[in-house]
Amino acid sequence: MNSASIPEVQPAEPQAVLQALPAASVSKTVLSGRSGSKSAGTALWQWPLVFLGWCWRILAGGLLCFSLVGSILVTGWTYRWMQGLVLRGWWKRSRFRQEGSFEDFCASLGHDAPVGRPRWVLQERMRMVLNRSDAVGRQPSTVRRILRALRLPWHSLWLNFKIGFQGLFCTYLLTGLGCLIMLFSWEFGWLNSFNKGYEQALIGPLTGLLGIFVFIVAMVYVPMAQVHQAVTGDYHAFFDIRFVWRLIRARLSVYVILAALITLISLPLEILKTAPAFFGDWTESWSDAEVLKMLQNYYLIRALEL
Repeated sequence: MNSASIPEVQPAEPQAVLQALPAASVSKTVLSGRSGSKSAGTALWQWPLVFLGWCWRILAGGLLCFSLVGSILVTGWTYRWMQGLVLRGWWKRSRFRQEGSFEDFCASLGHDAPVGRPRWVLQERMRMVLNRSDAVGRQPSTVRRILRALRLPWHSLWLNFKIGFQGLFCTYLLTGLGCLIMLFSWEFGWLNSFNKGYEQALIGPLTGLLGIFVFIVAMVYVPMAQVHQAVTGDYHAFFDIRFVWRLIRARLSVYVILAALITLISLPLEILKTAPAFFGDWTESWSDAEVLKMLQNYYLIRALEL
């Protein structure tokens, strides 16, 4: 996707704006009476199910992240969830909120429209997928329905993997350059320390600083590009540099706060990653049992942190 395919926003007519904005108030029949009580009661009854559902998603996602394929699936599911989350935010600010629920709105967009809570394995909207017409409007035959039914049990699994692989590939393609430069700095400095190449002593530190700078510049762009890719559902959108930069400048203060939060969250990881380098100085006079106890506590903290 390039910036030319994204239309420029033009000033809207006042009447069109009034039609697009949600109504200032909702009819009394919705807010009062039996319908209101039923809606509130249903929402209260569904809270435990929602809580258990999210606990299952967090547990499944955490366990999957221990493997390479599982982490790709979690990334893809997260991208799909973000797409539905952003679409829900747009829906809440539109006139469509007064015409039905968010699920009904998504269903009206088609069988492959975003969902608020993506599935891990099964395909969404199974009945709609089985009964949808072909490109010329003809009803599907029995054979076509059978072929579609074979895809239902694993479609979301494949979709999570495909989207996750695309997201990680685009991210590593941009951040990988800085990481490779830092890797070269480490390897060159390590080998140079054995070969005693004093004339090349500065190559390792200088390339390391260059790699850190390149990585920081990439990370200024990557978070917004990831969201843009997730919302559009197109991996080309990750490299739509002009549009992504416009999004960053539109909410620059919030983006700076996000960068600060990412730094603070990463700080404990860096501290615990660096701590083993000083274990030899701390445990020089310790017994084997004390060292073993300290290592067990260290691994426990790392496990809880991850």
